[in-house]
Formats: sequence, structure tokens, C-alpha cells
Amino acid sequence: MVESLGSALVLLLAWENFLLVGVGILVGVTFGAIPGLSGLMAVALLLPFTFFLSPLASMALLLGAYKGCLFGGSISAVTFGVPGDAPATATVLDGYPLTKKGMPHKALTTALYSSIAGNFIADFAVIFTFVPLGMVALKFGSRELFAVMLVALTVVIMFSTTNFLKGIISASIGFFVASIGLDPIMGIPRLTFGIIQLQGGIALAPFILGLFAFSEFFFQFSQVFSQRLEDEESAKSRKSMGELVKQALKHHSLEDRLPVKEWLTCCWREVLIGSGLGIALGALPGPGATMSAFTTHATASRLAKNRGRFGTGAPEGVAAAESGNSATCGPTLIPLFLFGIPGSATAGLFLGAFLLQGISPGPGLLRDHMPLMLAIFMVMLVGSGFNLVISKWLMLPIFARLGLVSSKVMIPVLIPLMIVGIYSLRLSEFDVLVMAGAGLLGVAMRRFQVPIVPCAIAYMIGALVEAHFRRGLIIADSPMYWFSSPIALGFYIAAIVVAWLVLRRNRAA
Repeated sequence: MVESLGSALVLLLAWENFLLVGVGILVGVTFGAIPGLSGLMAVALLLPFTFFLSPLASMALLLGAYKGCLFGGSISAVTFGVPGDAPATATVLDGYPLTKKGMPHKALTTALYSSIAGNFIADFAVIFTFVPLGMVALKFGSRELFAVMLVALTVVIMFSTTNFLKGIISASIGFFVASIGLDPIMGIPRLTFGIIQLQGGIALAPFILGLFAFSEFFFQFSQVFSQRLEDEESAKSRKSMGELVKQALKHHSLEDRLPVKEWLTCCWREVLIGSGLGIALGALPGPGATMSAFTTHATASRLAKNRGRFGTGAPEGVAAAESGNSATCGPTLIPLFLFGIPGSATAGLFLGAFLLQGISPGPGLLRDHMPLMLAIFMVMLVGSGFNLVISKWLMLPIFARLGLVSSKVMIPVLIPLMIVGIYSLRLSEFDVLVMAGAGLLGVAMRRFQVPIVPCAIAYMIGALVEAHFRRGLIIADSPMYWFSSPIALGFYIAAIVVAWLVLRRNRAA
């Protein structure tokens, strides 16, 4: 073991590894911050370059991009209320209201510190406990994964609104949209109404961006047009906004409004909650960073002393969401390292990188390539440190200024960029129409005070829920199949307990 550790240090200290980690972080943060792009696209873009690199350099580049994008998505979520990618959707709930209160840099700094903390905690967890976690994840079949998703959806519905009927309606809309396309088992088109473009289903990026971003733009435009006269106060505020922009542009960086000590004081509990749930959900194939972000945000709001603050611009909400989604980065690679099973789409690209290097992930990986694996674990820690330095001193001074620009200026600029970004994903005009339609749906849901979050979560996991449920039906010889697993039964009980506690609290209120 000592010899392997020495060999790992020799592999790590090659200068190109540090350079490529930095390049990967820059690419990942940029892709994460641009609505319509994603971390998956960043890793996919860099994958062909790994053919010309050493195995460790390849992992350094891809891990840097993966870690960078998990924070980068929060940048546009905080500054414009537009999630850069799906996992950052939960960050919008508190990050954007904090920006509208005039504290964009505080929101961004909270997101950065929490993301890095979640990354570091998860990296150490992977290093010391990846074998036990991988063994647990391998025991999860269709019924266990169905139970996990059922609990997550229950938590989101119960904590997203006090009117649970509206929460169920919202989730039902999401499941309906997710069911459009080919049947996951039989491959038969359904709910396509003869439209060829619908056979592939409703794409994730245009639907989510439309539901959250376009609906927000429509909503703000309607407020602008309905306001005929501006009072003196708004004129003064606009003037002060212009002064803030000039001041921000004059200095290289904004003063940090959230020192590390203050961040630790107010957010340590949420970071620990997010990191713990992120590690657990990240090790499971399927749930991913998005579900982890929403689950940790909902759980943290339930355990908070002042629950009413969440959703109104609470730094604790930003910390919970960001630590939750970032903590999935390392654990999602556990099934890949141990059994050759990618735990997510991004992990599947890491599998491709290994295969390009002639290495087959699986049980023999630790035995045959121990120095490489130890060096990869070290690179994960180095990447988290580089992410903190690069994002804090290079990216935040630029993006924090954008939060000071009036939405009346930014919205006309962002809408064409979003349209071009969505169109460029698949060169599809239909995706642009989907985004616009999802935006109108979001406006209608806001108008009737139907929560959007359950709809988004149900849509994201709808295909997985159906696939696992129907596979279970095929395997099951009796209804007791769903309750014969202690793991699944534990999750069912957890869902019932959560629902009962929330209903009891609301009755008392």
C-alpha cells in the first residue's frame, strides 16, 4: 500500500495534471453558467481530447469540468433566476430572491463555499467509504429505486406548498409530460398525436428552462407593461442601480459580503445535511444531482428553526441546494469504479474515458491499477481546491456584477441567447417551441399559485419511476414483492412519516 501511495504521488505531481484540472474547471463553470448548456455537455465535449492524454490526465480534465459545472449552474440561477443546468434549479428558490434584495455577491459566495464544502466532504467520504457505499448501491433493484424516488417526490410535494392538492396537480402535470414519447418497455409511441418530433419525448433542457426561466421573463414583462407610471421611488432606485453598476465596473472585484466565518456560522448545518444526502443519493444509480438538490433543500427547510425564511432569499437555502448537488460528484463514480456500472449519464462518459485508455472499470480496477486509483482520489481533492481559487478570484468578480444590472436590460439580451442556445443543442426549431410552451405553462401555474418544483421533479424522474415500476411488475409474482425488501419497506415508511409530520404541523399551524 505504501509503495502504491508513492507511485500515486509520482503520477499526481506531473505538471499537466494541475494544468488540465484548471482547464476543466474553467470549461465546466462556463458551461454550467450558460443556460441551455450543461455539465454533461462539457464532459462530452472534452471526452475526445482524452484519447491523446494519459489516464490520470484524462481524469483530471474531466473531473475538473464536472466539479466546475456543478458550481457554474448556480451563477445564472442566482443572478438571473435562470438555472444554468438542471441541478441548479433548486438554487433559484433562494438564490434569486437574495439577488433581488441587492445581495448578488453574498448569494454567489454562499453558493461557492457550500459547493466546495460539499465537494470536499464527499471526496473524503469516497476515499474512505467507497467500498461499503458501492456494495449498498449494488443491492438496489427496481423496487428499491422506485421507493427512493417515491420518498424524494413525497418530500418535494409536502414541502413545496401548504396546499397539497396543488402539489399533487403539479406533479401529475410533470408525470404527464414525461410520459410523452416512446414507451420505455415496449417502444410504442404514445401521446405523440402523430407529431414525429414528440416520439423522442420532451427534451429536458427546453422544458426546464421554459418552465422556470421563460415563465419568469413573461411574468416580469407583464409587470413592466402593466405599470403605466413610475413613482419617484422607483426612479431613485434605478438611479442608485446605475451608480452600483458603475462602481462595480470601476473595481476589479466586489467586496466579499459573506466572510467564511459568517458563512460557517449561518450555514454549517445545511451544508452537513446537503453533503450527507448528496453522498447517499449520489451513490445510487438514477437520482442524481438534481434530486439531491431538491431533497436537501426541502429537508433543510423542514429542520430549520425559521422555516418561513426558505424560499424568500435565505443563504441557508442556497447552501443546502448547492452542497447537496455538488456532493454527488464523487459518489456517482463509486458504482463505476467498483462494478463498471455508471451511476449517471456523466459517469457513463467517464466510463468511455476509461475504455479509451484501455482500462475496464470493475472489481479488478483497484487490484490492477491501485496507484492510478489513489492518484484519481488525490486529483478529486486538488480539483475542489482549484475550483475554490479559480471561481472565487476569477469568475465571481465578473458574474457578481451582472446581478447589479437591471432586469429590464438583461431580459431582452438573455431571451435571444436562450433561444440560440436551445436551438444549437439539437438544431431543432421544435425545442424552441417546447421552451416557449413550457414558459406559458409556468406562467399559468404561477397565476393559479400551483408550485412549479413538483412538476419539474416529476418530469425529471418520470421515465425512471415508470421504468422501475413496470420492470417490478414484470418480475413480481404477487403484490407483496414491493414490500418484501427491507430497504424498500424502510423508504415507504419514511415517506409515510414525512407526510404525517408535515400534515400534523400544518394542522397545528
